[in-house]
Amino acid sequence: MDDWIDLLEPFSQSEIQGACRQYLSTEPRVRPTPGAILAILNRGCSEADLTVHQKSFLRDGLVPPSMMVNGQPNRAARHWLKIYRGIEA
Repeated sequence: MDDWIDLLEPFSQSEIQGACRQYLSTEPRVRPTPGAILAILNRGCSEADLTVHQKSFLRDGLVPPSMMVNGQPNRAARHWLKIYRGIEA
């Protein structure tokens, strides 16, 4: 349990739940590991993962709908807003 807490502490409950749902939609018979959920949560934190559309939004200081979780910017969106525009989301 400590592994889960240590790795996922920086993320919101809604982000973790979304990542778990995403994992279970592709691997319904296999329990997720903390690392598998972390990998899903960190997707989009590499510039190569961003689409041209997402980059355009972020450079304008906006969050693309694909990077929203329960009405809030996901971790990757917050990360890229800081880099592209110096905005704290």
